[in-house]
Amino acid sequence: MSDWIDATADGDGDYIVKARVSGLTAETGYFYRIVYGPDPENTVYGPARSFATHAGSSGEAETSFMVVTGMNYYQFFDNDSRYNDTDNTPARAYTGPDKILGYPALATMLSMDPDFFIATGDNVYYDVPFEGRADTAPARRKKWHEQLGKQRFIDFFAEVPTCWEKDDHDYRYNDSDNTSSQTPQPQLGQDIFLEQVPGRRSRRPKPRDLPNASHQPGSPDLAHGRVRLS
Repeated sequence: MSDWIDATADGDGDYIVKARVSGLTAETGYFYRIVYGPDPENTVYGPARSFATHAGSSGEAETSFMVVTGMNYYQFFDNDSRYNDTDNTPARAYTGPDKILGYPALATMLSMDPDFFIATGDNVYYDVPFEGRADTAPARRKKWHEQLGKQRFIDFFAEVPTCWEKDDHDYRYNDSDNTSSQTPQPQLGQDIFLEQVPGRRSRRPKPRDLPNASHQPGSPDLAHGRVRLS
């Protein structure tokens, strides 16, 4: 069992806890569960979960994975023609009765039992809609809460390991880089991204060396899970 980890909102916490597990064997299945509560003496057990390690750099095995880019929450839930480029563009928000659960594709993806999932950026859109865009830490955290709090995301990520990359919309704003003085600044984009996704956390990551993968190829250990306790 890991040491007790306090889930706080102080600094870069956002009530998220992460645990690093070392000494894992390649191509092996593991089970785990979260034990949580207000303090170590008053806890409850979460559901049993599992993950499997890959074959390693010297191994060879068939694998399946899924890649997604551009999980635009606003376009799916709230797309309003008033915010489109032309007045005659119709709203295209999803209207199915299961809308509250999140993207239907997630249920299909889970049914295909992938070995892992790769999110290649624009996982949230800080600048959509542009009016009222998220340029502070609390506003950016809200974007992640809205997205990953949907039941289909919870179900999917409870069963499927993940690897995360960021792009412009989930970093600063559309077509942004590290040179502009416009807010939000690059450091906030880096900090919030590393805070919200699974992986090792660095206070001052290099822009091209972001440790954002759940399982780094060839590594004997694993940083597993993103658990938000509120």
